[in-house]
Amino acid sequence: MKAHTDALVALTQQIPALATKTFVAIAKFPTGTEESKKYPYVVYFPAAGTDSVERMTGPAVTQHPRWTRHTVGQSYAQVAAAEADIHAKLVPNGRGVVLEVAGQVCGPMWDESPIPIQVDNDVTPPLVYAVSECGFDSDPV
Repeated sequence: MKAHTDALVALTQQIPALATKTFVAIAKFPTGTEESKKYPYVVYFPAAGTDSVERMTGPAVTQHPRWTRHTVGQSYAQVAAAEADIHAKLVPNGRGVVLEVAGQVCGPMWDESPIPIQVDNDVTPPLVYAVSECGFDSDPV
């Protein structure tokens, strides 16, 4: 799962606005980072998914890694723009990119946003965030 996550993070970091603001599990900014310079940022929460045996003639097990992604910003426009950039990077022109992971043959990425953009009013100032999911299938070489 870590190798798959590292590949996804590296791909997301190719987006200039998220190059230093893409995290796994915890958003940890360098000490002294100005509040206004933190947004937008992205946090991936990895899950190994459920492995499956796709071939009856061998021991190969297909992995189905997936991630829940939180894209956080100070406004709807900021979050929507970041989500559009990420989606375009993962699924350009509707075709999922194929990540390179050592020892694996990966299938194309999928990316979906199952719930509407949300607002967290429990913090001041309020934050806007999107919750999305992405993943792919991966077989051993």
